Amino acid sequence: MLSAFVESSVISSEDGFHMREEKIIPKEQDIVEKKPNKPTRNKSLREQLLENKEKADEEWKAKHNPFLPPAALDEDDIEFLMQKEEEERNKKAQKASLAEEATLLFEAAVRERQESTVVKR
Repeated sequence: MLSAFVESSVISSEDGFHMREEKIIPKEQDIVEKKPNKPTRNKSLREQLLENKEKADEEWKAKHNPFLPPAALDEDDIEFLMQKEEEERNKKAQKASLAEEATLLFEAAVRERQESTVVKR
């Protein structure tokens, strides 16, 4: 006797050897028939597409409104920006001190040279 392959049933086993339960899965046609029917719309496809477009446009405008104030910064953002400002101030101060030091060295070298030329005469 030949046994036929059944597409709509699942055989399960608790211990892996003895098949004690067979669960029959309904065919797709049965599932489709059991779903409740949606009420049909009396709108044409054009009207439905226009509604969908208007809805999408409203969502886009709400998301990309140019008149909305910018999003508020959280504590991490504020701390990061403060650190960056402090780094910039430190860099400017360092550049200013290097420039001042170089100017003083240059002026000292000029004075020394003038003194050495005055002494030689």
